[in-house]
Amino acid sequence: DSFEVIADEPKGSPKQAKGFEFINDDLKIKALQKRAQKIMKEIAKCRNMPKIYFSSRTHRQVAQLVKELKKNTPYRPRMSVLGSKSQYCILPEVVNSNSIDDACLKCREDESCEAYKRIAGLIKSPKFNRGGEFEVWDIEDMVREGKRVHACPYFASRDFAERAELVFCPYNYVIDPMIRKALEIHLKDSIVIIDE
Repeated sequence: DSFEVIADEPKGSPKQAKGFEFINDDLKIKALQKRAQKIMKEIAKCRNMPKIYFSSRTHRQVAQLVKELKKNTPYRPRMSVLGSKSQYCILPEVVNSNSIDDACLKCREDESCEAYKRIAGLIKSPKFNRGGEFEVWDIEDMVREGKRVHACPYFASRDFAERAELVFCPYNYVIDPMIRKALEIHLKDSIVIIDE
């Protein structure tokens, strides 16, 4: 590479050496940009990698799996945790209703659900990106942040699941065809792990 050749020790006056450092920095930046573009092309090729669904019997066990990922491995995939509206909903009038699903639907249909309207506050939050405070998160993290920004954690978690490399969920979410259909879970070309 020309970068390596130019990076040899500069010869000449201190003035020339200083100019060399600027050229060297510009070349380093260009070399890094070129490498980053190459890496991005490789990542684009990998987008067809299978999604991993890691499931367990209960939400409590799913929370334990997330805890293990957070504390015992450097692996930091794009992730999501699927759960029920009763676990994710931050609106007391919906949670305390006779039917959470019906109350949630009505709230969204008549456009009175401000949390649903503000879903982008969670989806676009850098806290859930790699390197962010919640790069590995559980339901409680999402609910806490949803309350803070008054945005819907339930639908944010579903949005995250669409783009995730790793999705945690109770195993009935992947076994039961009705739940899969309702949550738009497509298992074709996916890896499903059931922790019993």
